[in-house]
Amino acid sequence: MRKPIYATIASPCGGAGKTTITVMLSSYLHYRQGYRVAVVDCTGQIHCLRQMDIDAIKKSPSLQEKIKALYSTSKRAYRIEVSAVEHALDKAKELQGIDENLELILFDMPALLSVENTCELLSRMDFVIFPFTDSILSADRTKRFVEALYELVITTGKGTLKEVYLLETMVNDNKEIPSKSKALIDEVGASLMTTRIPYSLEYGKMLYETENCIGLSTLLPCSLPMEKELAAEIDTIIRRLWEN
Repeated sequence: MRKPIYATIASPCGGAGKTTITVMLSSYLHYRQGYRVAVVDCTGQIHCLRQMDIDAIKKSPSLQEKIKALYSTSKRAYRIEVSAVEHALDKAKELQGIDENLELILFDMPALLSVENTCELLSRMDFVIFPFTDSILSADRTKRFVEALYELVITTGKGTLKEVYLLETMVNDNKEIPSKSKALIDEVGASLMTTRIPYSLEYGKMLYETENCIGLSTLLPCSLPMEKELAAEIDTIIRRLWEN
């Protein structure tokens, strides 16, 4: 049985969208594309969102019908386990013991500069995605953290990290890469994802705010801008790692 892929969406800045993107990907890959996904929640936010989902569904007949349709076969909600950062890998191993068919474990972590030993944990991932905005602060902090991560992996020779990606978030409709983003890409040397997450009020909506399930949900597929495109890129990354 092959080991599940370990991945995280990480950022040294709050507000870059890492938790939102983690939920987007978990829900889309699990409910739409059929991956067996689990989440190690080191912030507690996704666990809270699961409870919000449950509360919202209890109050909404239309959401209850969507749940019945989705879970009419053997489909189950993906597991969310809360863990401190220093115990996250142990929690992932526990999840593998519960479900030996897991294919992807996503780790949701706090803003990186506020957590000790985060670089060491990231070095144990198969791939890491760094979302960043075009602000000077976001670009500079992301650059310094990616460089620190590279240095740890290269100097110690430890870890399983295979690929690092940069993901532009909160971009406008201009398709050209802003100058600060271009400088970050050139300096860091990580791969830039082709998907660009737009600035959109849709990302602020939760399941319980709409009957159309637009927004974040851990129990139903989301329907957010660029969700499908980003999931397709992640699918390509996962399959390439499996092949190698």
